[in-house]
Amino acid sequence: MSIDRDNLEITLRNPQVVNGGQTLSALYLAYDRQGRPDNPAKVLVRIYRLPYEDSETYQRSIEIIAALNSQNKIQASDLRSTDPRQVRLEQLLAKVGDYGYIRKRSTDSRAGRYQISMRNLALPYYVCKKNMPHEGVRRNVEELFEEQNKYDEVFNESAINQELKFNHVALNYVTVWTIDQLLGRVELPNRDWEYWKYTRWFVLVDVYRKLIDWRQSRFGLSWRDWVEFLNSDYFEKVVIKYGQAMFKAAREMIPKQEEALAFFRKAETVAKFAGRSRIRLFEALMKKAYARFEEDTR
Repeated sequence: MSIDRDNLEITLRNPQVVNGGQTLSALYLAYDRQGRPDNPAKVLVRIYRLPYEDSETYQRSIEIIAALNSQNKIQASDLRSTDPRQVRLEQLLAKVGDYGYIRKRSTDSRAGRYQISMRNLALPYYVCKKNMPHEGVRRNVEELFEEQNKYDEVFNESAINQELKFNHVALNYVTVWTIDQLLGRVELPNRDWEYWKYTRWFVLVDVYRKLIDWRQSRFGLSWRDWVEFLNSDYFEKVVIKYGQAMFKAAREMIPKQEEALAFFRKAETVAKFAGRSRIRLFEALMKKAYARFEEDTR
Protein backbone atom coordinates (compact mmCIF):
# COMPACT_ATOMS: atom_id res chain seq x y z
CA MET A 1 0.00 0.00 0.00
CA SER A 2 1.37 3.42 -0.97
CA ILE A 3 -0.12 6.78 -0.03
CA ASP A 4 0.08 9.93 -2.15
CA ARG A 5 -0.84 12.64 0.35
CA ASP A 6 -0.59 15.46 -2.19
CA ASN A 7 -3.22 13.96 -4.50
CA LEU A 8 -5.11 12.20 -1.70
CA GLU A 9 -4.74 8.79 -3.37
CA ILE A 10 -4.00 5.34 -2.02
CA THR A 11 -2.63 2.60 -4.26
CA LEU A 12 -3.28 -0.98 -3.12
CA ARG A 13 -1.44 -4.12 -4.24
CA ASN A 14 -3.33 -7.43 -4.07
CA PRO A 15 -6.47 -5.97 -2.43
CA GLN A 16 -9.02 -8.39 -1.02
CA VAL A 17 -12.52 -7.74 0.29
CA VAL A 18 -12.71 -9.07 3.84
CA ASN A 19 -16.21 -7.87 4.73
CA GLY A 20 -18.69 -6.12 2.47
CA GLY A 21 -18.94 -8.40 -0.54
CA GLN A 22 -22.73 -8.00 -0.80
CA THR A 23 -22.47 -4.22 -0.65
CA LEU A 24 -19.76 -4.22 -3.30
CA SER A 25 -21.82 -6.45 -5.61
CA ALA A 26 -24.92 -4.25 -5.24
CA LEU A 27 -22.93 -1.10 -5.98
CA TYR A 28 -21.35 -2.67 -9.05
CA LEU A 29 -24.76 -3.68 -10.43
CA ALA A 30 -26.07 -0.14 -9.91
CA TYR A 31 -23.02 1.34 -11.63
CA ASP A 32 -23.25 -1.13 -14.50
CA ARG A 33 -26.88 -0.24 -15.17
CA GLN A 34 -26.31 3.51 -15.11
CA GLY A 35 -22.90 3.48 -16.81
CA ARG A 36 -21.94 6.81 -15.28
CA PRO A 37 -18.17 7.39 -15.00
CA ASP A 38 -18.89 10.59 -13.05
CA ASN A 39 -21.07 8.84 -10.45
CA PRO A 40 -20.83 10.91 -7.26
CA ALA A 41 -21.48 7.99 -4.91
CA LYS A 42 -18.86 7.43 -2.21
CA VAL A 43 -18.18 4.34 -0.11
CA LEU A 44 -16.48 4.33 3.26
CA VAL A 45 -13.80 1.64 3.47
CA ARG A 46 -11.41 0.47 6.13
CA ILE A 47 -7.99 -0.67 4.92
CA TYR A 48 -5.67 -3.08 6.74
CA ARG A 49 -2.09 -3.44 5.58
CA LEU A 50 -0.84 -7.01 6.09
CA PRO A 51 2.36 -8.88 5.18
CA TYR A 52 2.14 -10.17 1.62
CA GLU A 53 1.11 -13.81 1.22
CA ASP A 54 2.47 -15.50 4.32
CA SER A 55 1.13 -17.41 7.33
CA GLU A 56 0.82 -14.23 9.39
CA THR A 57 -1.42 -12.70 6.73
CA TYR A 58 -3.73 -15.73 6.77
CA GLN A 59 -4.02 -15.79 10.57
CA ARG A 60 -4.58 -12.05 10.79
CA SER A 61 -7.20 -12.09 8.04
CA ILE A 62 -9.37 -14.71 9.73
CA GLU A 63 -9.21 -12.68 12.97
CA ILE A 64 -10.43 -9.62 11.06
CA ILE A 65 -13.23 -11.59 9.38
CA ALA A 66 -14.44 -13.00 12.70
CA ALA A 67 -14.29 -9.60 14.42
CA LEU A 68 -16.04 -7.56 11.74
CA ASN A 69 -18.75 -9.88 10.50
CA SER A 70 -21.78 -9.35 12.70
CA GLN A 71 -24.54 -9.94 10.13
CA ASN A 72 -23.94 -13.58 9.18
CA LYS A 73 -22.79 -16.39 11.41
CA ILE A 74 -19.17 -17.25 10.68
CA GLN A 75 -18.30 -20.91 11.13
CA ALA A 76 -14.85 -22.29 11.77
CA SER A 77 -14.87 -23.96 8.34
CA ASP A 78 -15.52 -20.57 6.72
CA LEU A 79 -12.36 -19.19 8.28
CA ARG A 80 -10.32 -22.15 7.02
CA SER A 81 -11.48 -21.84 3.43
CA THR A 82 -8.73 -19.34 2.57
CA ASP A 83 -5.98 -21.37 4.23
CA PRO A 84 -3.08 -21.76 1.74
CA ARG A 85 -3.21 -25.53 2.21
CA GLN A 86 -6.85 -25.51 1.02
CA VAL A 87 -5.90 -23.49 -2.04
CA ARG A 88 -3.08 -25.96 -2.72
CA LEU A 89 -5.50 -28.88 -2.33
CA GLU A 90 -7.88 -27.30 -4.81
CA GLN A 91 -5.06 -27.19 -7.35
CA LEU A 92 -3.97 -30.76 -6.60
CA LEU A 93 -7.43 -32.26 -6.98
CA ALA A 94 -7.80 -30.61 -10.37
CA LYS A 95 -4.60 -32.41 -11.43
CA VAL A 96 -5.51 -35.74 -9.84
CA GLY A 97 -8.70 -36.26 -11.80
CA ASP A 98 -10.24 -32.97 -12.82
CA TYR A 99 -12.07 -32.78 -9.51
CA GLY A 100 -13.68 -29.55 -8.43
CA TYR A 101 -13.00 -28.53 -4.82
CA ILE A 102 -15.57 -26.42 -3.02
CA ARG A 103 -13.74 -24.51 -0.29
CA LYS A 104 -16.48 -22.04 0.57
CA ARG A 105 -20.15 -22.31 1.39
CA SER A 106 -22.29 -21.34 -1.56
CA THR A 107 -25.87 -21.85 -2.63
CA ASP A 108 -24.64 -22.27 -6.20
CA SER A 109 -22.14 -25.06 -5.51
CA ARG A 110 -23.28 -28.59 -4.74
CA ALA A 111 -21.06 -31.48 -3.76
CA GLY A 112 -21.18 -34.57 -5.98
CA ARG A 113 -19.11 -37.44 -7.34
CA TYR A 114 -16.57 -35.09 -8.93
CA GLN A 115 -17.27 -32.00 -6.83
CA ILE A 116 -15.55 -32.43 -3.46
CA SER A 117 -16.66 -30.17 -0.63
CA MET A 118 -14.02 -29.23 1.95
CA ARG A 119 -16.57 -29.34 4.76
CA ASN A 120 -18.16 -32.62 3.64
CA LEU A 121 -14.78 -34.28 3.14
CA ALA A 122 -13.38 -33.50 6.60
CA LEU A 123 -15.47 -35.84 8.75
CA PRO A 124 -15.39 -38.93 6.45
CA TYR A 125 -11.62 -38.66 6.10
CA TYR A 126 -11.11 -38.08 9.83
CA VAL A 127 -13.14 -41.13 10.90
CA CYS A 128 -11.43 -43.32 8.28
CA LYS A 129 -7.94 -42.21 9.25
CA LYS A 130 -8.59 -42.60 12.99
CA ASN A 131 -10.77 -45.73 12.65
CA MET A 132 -13.53 -44.04 14.63
CA PRO A 133 -16.83 -44.43 12.75
CA HIS A 134 -18.77 -43.66 15.94
CA GLU A 135 -17.44 -40.10 15.68
CA GLY A 136 -19.15 -39.85 12.32
CA VAL A 137 -22.46 -40.74 13.95
CA ARG A 138 -21.97 -37.81 16.34
CA ARG A 139 -21.46 -35.56 13.29
CA ASN A 140 -19.55 -32.70 14.93
CA VAL A 141 -18.00 -31.40 11.72
CA GLU A 142 -17.11 -27.88 12.85
CA GLU A 143 -15.03 -29.27 15.70
CA LEU A 144 -12.54 -30.50 13.09
CA PHE A 145 -12.03 -26.92 11.93
CA GLU A 146 -12.13 -25.33 15.38
CA GLU A 147 -9.47 -27.46 17.06
CA GLN A 148 -6.05 -27.00 15.49
CA ASN A 149 -4.81 -30.52 16.28
CA LYS A 150 -7.84 -32.11 14.61
CA TYR A 151 -7.64 -29.76 11.65
CA ASP A 152 -3.99 -30.76 11.20
CA GLU A 153 -5.00 -34.43 11.38
CA VAL A 154 -7.43 -34.00 8.50
CA PHE A 155 -5.53 -31.45 6.42
CA ASN A 156 -1.90 -31.99 7.26
CA GLU A 157 0.07 -29.12 5.75
CA SER A 158 3.27 -31.06 5.20
CA ALA A 159 1.46 -33.94 3.49
CA ILE A 160 -0.56 -31.62 1.24
CA ASN A 161 2.57 -29.74 0.17
CA GLN A 162 4.33 -32.92 -0.96
CA GLU A 163 4.95 -33.59 -4.63
CA LEU A 164 2.03 -35.40 -6.24
CA LYS A 165 2.73 -39.15 -6.35
CA PHE A 166 1.12 -42.48 -5.49
CA ASN A 167 1.17 -42.08 -1.70
CA HIS A 168 0.03 -38.45 -1.70
CA VAL A 169 -2.74 -37.61 0.75
CA ALA A 170 -4.83 -36.14 -2.09
CA LEU A 171 -5.33 -39.67 -3.42
CA ASN A 172 -6.60 -40.75 -0.02
CA TYR A 173 -9.06 -37.86 -0.01
CA VAL A 174 -10.34 -38.93 -3.42
CA THR A 175 -10.56 -42.55 -2.25
CA VAL A 176 -12.62 -41.69 0.83
CA TRP A 177 -14.85 -39.34 -1.14
CA THR A 178 -15.52 -41.91 -3.88
CA ILE A 179 -16.45 -44.66 -1.42
CA ASP A 180 -18.73 -42.32 0.49
CA GLN A 181 -20.49 -41.25 -2.71
CA LEU A 182 -20.93 -44.84 -3.88
CA LEU A 183 -22.37 -45.97 -0.56
CA GLY A 184 -25.22 -43.56 -1.18
CA ARG A 185 -26.12 -45.57 -4.29
CA VAL A 186 -26.43 -48.94 -2.58
CA GLU A 187 -29.96 -50.30 -2.89
CA LEU A 188 -31.13 -51.55 0.49
CA PRO A 189 -34.32 -53.01 1.91
CA ASN A 190 -36.25 -50.56 4.09
CA ARG A 191 -35.13 -52.22 7.33
CA ASP A 192 -31.46 -51.60 6.44
CA TRP A 193 -32.08 -48.17 4.93
CA GLU A 194 -33.71 -47.08 8.19
CA TYR A 195 -30.31 -47.19 9.91
CA TRP A 196 -28.17 -46.05 6.96
CA LYS A 197 -27.41 -42.65 8.48
CA TYR A 198 -25.59 -44.48 11.32
CA THR A 199 -24.28 -47.61 9.65
CA ARG A 200 -22.80 -45.74 6.66
CA TRP A 201 -19.92 -44.54 8.85
CA PHE A 202 -19.02 -48.08 9.88
CA VAL A 203 -19.22 -49.45 6.35
CA LEU A 204 -17.24 -46.47 5.02
CA VAL A 205 -14.37 -47.04 7.43
CA ASP A 206 -14.43 -50.78 6.81
CA VAL A 207 -14.23 -50.42 3.01
CA TYR A 208 -11.63 -47.65 3.12
CA ARG A 209 -9.21 -49.42 5.42
CA LYS A 210 -9.50 -52.70 3.53
CA LEU A 211 -9.04 -50.89 0.24
CA ILE A 212 -5.90 -49.03 1.37
CA ASP A 213 -4.34 -52.30 2.58
CA TRP A 214 -5.29 -53.98 -0.69
CA ARG A 215 -3.83 -51.11 -2.73
CA GLN A 216 -0.49 -51.33 -0.97
CA SER A 217 -0.14 -55.08 -1.54
CA ARG A 218 -1.96 -55.75 -4.83
CA PHE A 219 -2.26 -52.66 -7.01
CA GLY A 220 0.70 -52.45 -9.38
CA LEU A 221 -0.28 -49.60 -11.70
CA SER A 222 0.23 -45.82 -11.53
CA TRP A 223 -1.60 -43.33 -9.34
CA ARG A 224 -3.49 -42.10 -12.40
CA ASP A 225 -4.67 -45.67 -12.98
CA TRP A 226 -5.78 -45.80 -9.35
CA VAL A 227 -8.05 -42.79 -9.87
CA GLU A 228 -9.44 -44.38 -13.03
CA PHE A 229 -10.05 -47.61 -11.15
CA LEU A 230 -11.95 -45.76 -8.42
CA ASN A 231 -14.17 -44.21 -11.05
CA SER A 232 -14.74 -47.45 -12.95
CA ASP A 233 -17.92 -49.50 -13.02
CA TYR A 234 -15.88 -52.44 -11.72
CA PHE A 235 -15.08 -50.70 -8.44
CA GLU A 236 -18.61 -49.37 -8.09
CA LYS A 237 -19.94 -52.95 -8.23
CA VAL A 238 -17.50 -53.95 -5.47
CA VAL A 239 -18.71 -51.20 -3.13
CA ILE A 240 -22.37 -51.85 -3.84
CA LYS A 241 -22.23 -55.64 -3.40
CA TYR A 242 -19.97 -55.54 -0.35
CA GLY A 243 -21.95 -52.63 1.08
CA GLN A 244 -25.21 -54.55 0.86
CA ALA A 245 -23.72 -57.36 2.95
CA MET A 246 -22.19 -55.04 5.54
CA PHE A 247 -25.21 -52.78 5.95
CA LYS A 248 -27.19 -55.89 6.80
CA ALA A 249 -24.49 -57.04 9.23
CA ALA A 250 -24.51 -53.64 10.94
CA ARG A 251 -28.26 -53.61 11.31
CA GLU A 252 -28.27 -57.11 12.80
CA MET A 253 -25.86 -55.92 15.51
CA ILE A 254 -28.35 -53.54 17.11
CA PRO A 255 -29.51 -54.88 20.50
CA LYS A 256 -33.28 -55.27 20.72
CA GLN A 257 -33.53 -53.18 23.88
CA GLU A 258 -31.22 -50.36 22.78
CA GLU A 259 -31.77 -47.29 20.64
CA ALA A 260 -29.80 -47.42 17.37
CA LEU A 261 -28.32 -43.92 17.74
CA ALA A 262 -26.99 -44.63 21.23
CA PHE A 263 -25.57 -47.98 20.13
CA PHE A 264 -23.67 -46.66 17.12
CA ARG A 265 -22.26 -43.71 19.04
CA LYS A 266 -20.37 -46.04 21.38
CA ALA A 267 -16.65 -46.62 20.85
CA GLU A 268 -17.04 -50.31 21.72
CA THR A 269 -19.38 -50.79 18.76
CA VAL A 270 -16.36 -50.35 16.46
CA ALA A 271 -14.79 -53.61 17.66
CA LYS A 272 -18.11 -55.44 17.47
CA PHE A 273 -18.57 -54.40 13.86
CA ALA A 274 -14.98 -55.32 12.98
CA GLY A 275 -15.76 -58.85 14.14
CA ARG A 276 -18.43 -59.10 11.47
CA SER A 277 -16.21 -57.83 8.67
CA ARG A 278 -16.00 -60.10 5.61
CA ILE A 279 -12.45 -59.88 4.31
CA ARG A 280 -12.76 -62.90 2.00
CA LEU A 281 -15.80 -61.45 0.26
CA PHE A 282 -14.06 -58.11 -0.17
CA GLU A 283 -10.88 -59.63 -1.59
CA ALA A 284 -12.81 -61.90 -3.95
CA LEU A 285 -14.78 -58.96 -5.32
CA MET A 286 -11.65 -56.84 -5.66
CA LYS A 287 -9.71 -59.60 -7.41
CA LYS A 288 -12.42 -59.94 -10.03
CA ALA A 289 -12.82 -56.17 -10.49
CA TYR A 290 -9.08 -55.54 -10.76
CA ALA A 291 -8.57 -58.31 -13.30
CA ARG A 292 -11.21 -56.83 -15.57
CA PHE A 293 -9.81 -53.33 -15.10
CA GLU A 294 -6.30 -54.52 -16.03
CA GLU A 295 -7.67 -56.05 -19.21
CA ASP A 296 -9.12 -52.69 -20.18
CA THR A 297 -5.88 -50.81 -19.52
CA ARG A 298 -3.69 -53.07 -21.68
